[in-house]
Amino acid sequence: MSIGVRIGVLGAVFLAFFTVLTVALWSVQVVEGTEFARQAESNQIKVVDTPAPRGEIRDRKGRLLAGTVPVLAAIVDGGLVPDPDDPEMGAYLQRLSAFA
Repeated sequence: MSIGVRIGVLGAVFLAFFTVLTVALWSVQVVEGTEFARQAESNQIKVVDTPAPRGEIRDRKGRLLAGTVPVLAAIVDGGLVPDPDDPEMGAYLQRLSAFA
């Protein structure tokens, strides 16, 4: 087998590999793109229940000194805020900060 034939076979293998890769990328981006976008949208909000493992602390007369109080918290990733200088977004962030 000459060197030219070997290079040709190697080139055909690489061409087949990149063709398969291109078809797979096209399938993910074009064919299934809307489904993946929908899944990404639904994946941005995550509700996490974090139970407090502590109990109540009472004095010797049974009065409560320290207890567990459930608190709601909203955490916003600053990288997901499109434009914090936008007045509408600023008002939204102000309303959201009332939860903290």
